[in-house]
Amino acid sequence: MQDLEQLQWKETAYEANDWDTQIFVGGALAATTFLTYFTSSLPAGLLAGGCLWFYGLRKTDEISFRDDLINRGVVAHVLKEEDLRKYEARYGLESVLNQVQTALNEGHRTSSHSEDLLNTYTPHVNEVNEVDDTAWVQNLIKQTALVWGNMGGGKSWLTRYVVKMKKDAGYRVVVLDPDGNKSSWSGVESYHEWEDIEAQIRAYVEELEKRLSDFIKSDKTEEEWQAGLQPFALICEEATTYGDFIKDKALLEKFGKLALTKSRKPLMPLTVVAHNNTQTCLFGIKGLYNLVSKMLQVECLAEVDRNTLQPRSTGTALVKLDSSNEKILKTLPKMTEKIIKF
Repeated sequence: MQDLEQLQWKETAYEANDWDTQIFVGGALAATTFLTYFTSSLPAGLLAGGCLWFYGLRKTDEISFRDDLINRGVVAHVLKEEDLRKYEARYGLESVLNQVQTALNEGHRTSSHSEDLLNTYTPHVNEVNEVDDTAWVQNLIKQTALVWGNMGGGKSWLTRYVVKMKKDAGYRVVVLDPDGNKSSWSGVESYHEWEDIEAQIRAYVEELEKRLSDFIKSDKTEEEWQAGLQPFALICEEATTYGDFIKDKALLEKFGKLALTKSRKPLMPLTVVAHNNTQTCLFGIKGLYNLVSKMLQVECLAEVDRNTLQPRSTGTALVKLDSSNEKILKTLPKMTEKIIKF
């Protein structure tokens, strides 16, 4: 569930987004009436009004496109004057600038006030990005996370970068990839047949439950107990397809709930790679979306290449921290080629 304040800001953004359409619809009616009255020519009035109606319909399509962005919690780019100042006071300047930049990166129009604010502080944003670079990716080593986005956004490349970091940090890494094979995951355990993928999920659940039970019976502190563990990272590629091919739905439900709520203490983080952040990203199991909405999420952003008309990465991602609604625009690690050896 989103908090009430976030829902109220979404409503404010929707209202600001709808205002353009109302202007053009009203303008079309006024122009038709005005020209018809003063020229005594109904065709001239209808022609002028029709042009504005057509433009208004195009604006409606644009607004529907922007509504999708607002649904994802990015609202600052359509806010104006007082609303924008209130939002900045509540969530901070960096949050506003990140949201406006995200909207521009995805081809959305922004309010003049939000774009002016971005232009004023652009040097500040560049300075932060240069200092911060990709240090944020460290969060993906120890935490259970969802990496998602449209085709071409860079989620597969980012996942492989994280897998290498996990292995270098001493993790045993197991990759479940129904669309790949072992040649693309050299140096880590990988499984590609559905029978093997199901068996590895069952083994993960059993190991997680065993570790939790061992801790309860132990007389050690959490830090002392963890010092004796082999960290274990599970990577689920193409997770949206699991529910279609794995028949044991009870296993999937148990796996999802345990991984999202109990994986931190026994050092068994799960990384889910999917095309969306809806219920289907966790195997289509009902009742898991609330857990998904609270987890660490990285949305890799794609754009369309104007020459080839193919999707490509923008080199950026929206990062939503665990149990937070704020999304922060960050730079993806720069790679010249896809990592296949670990």
